[in-house]
Amino acid sequence: MTMSNSYKYEVSVHKSWSGNGLRFATHDEADAAGRELLSRWWVPDEYRVVESSELVNYRFNPDTGKPEALPPEPVLSEESIHLLEECGV
Repeated sequence: MTMSNSYKYEVSVHKSWSGNGLRFATHDEADAAGRELLSRWWVPDEYRVVESSELVNYRFNPDTGKPEALPPEPVLSEESIHLLEECGV
């Protein structure tokens, strides 16, 4: 059994499922984001949450009721950056 890296929502428009690039850490976050989107759009009939092998790049903020982009992961570790700074690079 494969483990998913993330969850995404998809919406059904004219019986065809489509999604976007938002990936969430939990099923609940993706569900909340899909529900929020469906509340604003009138064309989709429904939404669903599916597993994704892509990395998490969004979180759902329950205070605002909106998805928020996560900052990108640093390419270098904090320790590597510190060592490069010490060397004057």
